[in-house]
Amino acid sequence: MQAIERVKEDVTDLTKPRFSADTRNGHQMRDAVVLNLGTMGEIADDIRKRFPDIAANHPEIPLRW
Repeated sequence: MQAIERVKEDVTDLTKPRFSADTRNGHQMRDAVVLNLGTMGEIADDIRKRFPDIAANHPEIPLRW
């Protein structure tokens, strides 16, 4: 859940062109968002593989991208 909150904080009120052009601190904000999105993907994949019953019972949760 922390990864989701971090991404939301980083991209709130941020346009795609501003996100793409991020040069603050050597692209740290963009790198952080990409890292957290990757973390969320890994967690979703783990849930889908380790707990297939949860994934099957909650199709509203996108566990596969």
